[in-house]
Amino acid sequence: MTIDIISYKLADGVSHDDLIASATDIVETWMKKQEGFISWEINKNNDGSYTDFVYWNSLEDANKATDNMSQIPEDHKWLTVYDMSSVTAEKVETVFSFNK
Repeated sequence: MTIDIISYKLADGVSHDDLIASATDIVETWMKKQEGFISWEINKNNDGSYTDFVYWNSLEDANKATDNMSQIPEDHKWLTVYDMSSVTAEKVETVFSFNK
């Protein structure tokens, strides 16, 4: 499994509700169509920034989805909710998972 870890701040004037509404739409219209997509968690940090965890079956699937982002219409609201200067991303591969 691969986890895409994305950290960011919201763009000026964008609310938490705007983020959730845009994310809900992009999951239905684009993300669920990406091969290997498992789930997406949006987490709010104590400083008001966000860290998301997007789970993929493999690194190959995660990289394909990144490449496929060009398929998202440029005017889609999801692309406007982020302060793009604050976005950082990395992909990590799960080597072992402890479960209850």
